[in-house]
Amino acid sequence: MWTCQRDGACCQQVGEVVMTHAERDEIERVAPSNAVLSFTPHADPRFVRLRAAPCPLYREGCTVYPVRPYNCRRFACQRTDYLTQAWDQGPQTRQDRRQLVMIQRKAQSWARKHGWTDDAA
Repeated sequence: MWTCQRDGACCQQVGEVVMTHAERDEIERVAPSNAVLSFTPHADPRFVRLRAAPCPLYREGCTVYPVRPYNCRRFACQRTDYLTQAWDQGPQTRQDRRQLVMIQRKAQSWARKHGWTDDAA
């Protein structure tokens, strides 16, 4: 079964993270005071983009983990074992399927509370 190593590999690879304004507000509320956050407008005015290459909020762990945005919550990093197992072949065991469903449900619940809708980008 694949498990997140929480080593920040995904936080080093992503160029930007799209988030709602509500998510941005939460992040700015809890981010370390010395974090340099660079937000830019998104084509859809409901969203903003955080420059994240590498993520300025990752320092030996995510400094805003409890309020990380929806796109970080559902991000499946680029680990080959995860991509092969979860996406190419599908989850291999009932436990793997349950883990993926749980991750998605939690992410979707967060998303709805923070302004994401079915038609969101």
